[in-house]
Amino acid sequence: MSAAVDAGDIIEFTTTFFNKGTGALKNVVIYDQIPAHTDYVKVGAAGQVSIAGTGLSGVVYEIFQDGGITWSTYNSGAGTPDDSVTNFRACLTGLLNPGAQGSISFFDFSPHQLLFG
Repeated sequence: MSAAVDAGDIIEFTTTFFNKGTGALKNVVIYDQIPAHTDYVKVGAAGQVSIAGTGLSGVVYEIFQDGGITWSTYNSGAGTPDDSVTNFRACLTGLLNPGAQGSISFFDFSPHQLLFG
């Protein structure tokens, strides 16, 4: 199966996480690298998170723009592509219960046509 992304499309990337252990996890952080040939886009609060029933209570989204030296909650206005962002992370608050799973999404803008497959 192959797929095409046209220049100007917004692409949603979703990472699913789960706790396979027998104890609750705290200070869970999900890291994602912004894919090559795309630009990070702030959409709404920065991303989408699904944590219902996990024991987690919230999320703080952070980005870095300086080669990984510092993380920041700053980025351009909603809907504005930002090619200076190279990585994205979600710092989850509360406890991730044993057997629980959730997901986190971020959005990128494609300035070029991309072909996958």
